[in-house]
Amino acid sequence: MSKVSGGCGGKSKGGKSRSKGVGSDVAAVRTVKLSTSANGDVVSTLRRALRNDDGTDRDLLNDLPAGLRALKRSGLDLEIEFHSGKKLNRADAKVCLAMCREELQEEYEVSGYGWDEEDKWGELTSSESRLLLFREAVGRRIVGYASFRLTLQGECWNCMEGSPCLFVYDLLVLPEYRRKGVGKQALLTLEMAARKARLAYVCALVTSASALGPPFLSAIKGWRDDTAAVLQMDAADPDDDSFRVYAKCVDTSILQAEQQSQTGEAEALSAAPTAERKEPTEGADGADGERNGRPATESEIASWVRTIKEANLSGQDLGADPAAEPADGGLCGETGEAGCVA
Repeated sequence: MSKVSGGCGGKSKGGKSRSKGVGSDVAAVRTVKLSTSANGDVVSTLRRALRNDDGTDRDLLNDLPAGLRALKRSGLDLEIEFHSGKKLNRADAKVCLAMCREELQEEYEVSGYGWDEEDKWGELTSSESRLLLFREAVGRRIVGYASFRLTLQGECWNCMEGSPCLFVYDLLVLPEYRRKGVGKQALLTLEMAARKARLAYVCALVTSASALGPPFLSAIKGWRDDTAAVLQMDAADPDDDSFRVYAKCVDTSILQAEQQSQTGEAEALSAAPTAERKEPTEGADGADGERNGRPATESEIASWVRTIKEANLSGQDLGADPAAEPADGGLCGETGEAGCVA
């Protein structure tokens, strides 16, 4: 998915271009002196994730279990290949482009995001683009692909802001291969790669016209709508509502800090006088903490606080059913993966 906004880049003809992206800025600089050690750590993290010691592109699948290089279940016999955009066979790149055009062009246009085929080609074949290809073991046909970059969260604004992340542009699967776990396998593989590279997040851009991507991503444990966070960046364009950003944190230190903060808040609420406990009860059984038309009792309030605290400690999302995650995959649930992540 191509994006430039907020003064950090320009529009290409017919669409909003982000094909150069933050990743190329980071990786192209072999020796970088930045003003803070924190920024230096970010650049080093991304460089190690992108390059081997000899400067060649790192194959992100090499460090993962062999089981993540193939998909052999639900009647599938697929191989998963890693490619960098600059070395991607041009015939394979054309297959990916045609798949993207077929599934996403209308969605791009309806959302106001804009479709630019030249820009999309550049995005797929960029030196900093990374791809997973799902290919039939027999016949070698490409049946799906994921394109992504190792970059910063500010990638959606084409600026060096935020934490290191794996940013998913497109995740597409042919109709006959949907609802068989291909999309879910792709997300799992990308998440494992991000963890191995010591990145902080896996992010995905979804157009505002996508009816399938948001509910699927929201149902997978750990994924959430992170649009509000990226809109707080200096480069953000608050008037651009053509896309949303979903993210999953894979950095244990960040997750632990969030958990401790949430636990502290729950404990503070538990210790507070009854009159100060509106926040945990609000929305549970009425705006004023009522239960069946009467004020909530002390035991009911304590039970709600206990539930919140236990959920925070376990990492459970109170608003979602953990069982809602599709068992047999598909980035879009029952309809399939294609067209969900752009």
